[in-house]
Amino acid sequence: MKKIMMTLAAVVATALVAHAGNPPAQWNQPATQAVGNWYVGAYGGMNFGQTSLKADSFEGPSISTKKKIGWQAGFKVGYDFDTAAWVRPVLEGEWFVSGYNQNVTFPDSQPEAVKFNTLINALMVNALAKFDAGSFQPYLGLGAGFYHMSMDYKDDEGGYKSNFVHGAGFAWQALAGCDYKIDANWSIFTEYKWFAMYIADAKNKRATGENFVKSVMAQQQVNLGVRYQF
Repeated sequence: MKKIMMTLAAVVATALVAHAGNPPAQWNQPATQAVGNWYVGAYGGMNFGQTSLKADSFEGPSISTKKKIGWQAGFKVGYDFDTAAWVRPVLEGEWFVSGYNQNVTFPDSQPEAVKFNTLINALMVNALAKFDAGSFQPYLGLGAGFYHMSMDYKDDEGGYKSNFVHGAGFAWQALAGCDYKIDANWSIFTEYKWFAMYIADAKNKRATGENFVKSVMAQQQVNLGVRYQF
């Protein structure tokens, strides 16, 4: 028995020495790290704190506005650069759809109550700085791109106009979030965004003619999503 134990110990020691200078490839990186690769992601969430659309046809001191929490959903495609540093750059493209309702009351005119349904499509490019904290990967970033906005109109007298206000143009956003790495490929993430659109000459199609609005609309967004890194 003693000879057998000594023989086994010698075999194990020899194997350890032989592999000491050449560990398996999967030992070189933690299981939570997978940088220098493409990724795709999908998310959904809510938007709130929308700023009002300022239109020249909505004048009057007695206008009251009530906004509701809206929704959005989107997709991401990006590249996570491998810089061998605890802060690394990430570049991603993003497309999302966002919608919300806005109730407006005109006490001194008819119709008295109006409901606006707003739908926004946006295509953005984001530059991120991601911080390596093991399984948690917090990040900050800025984005710029283009949007298309359409607004439907419905009043308390049964009137309805589709695409009542529409516009397209430049948009930008600031974002902060955090990935939680499940393994080398999969992660879940949560993200906060301030999204703003520049409304220039958005056409407001009214029965009395065409008016135009100039304003900046913005909304805050909170999302939860999943990401797969190749």
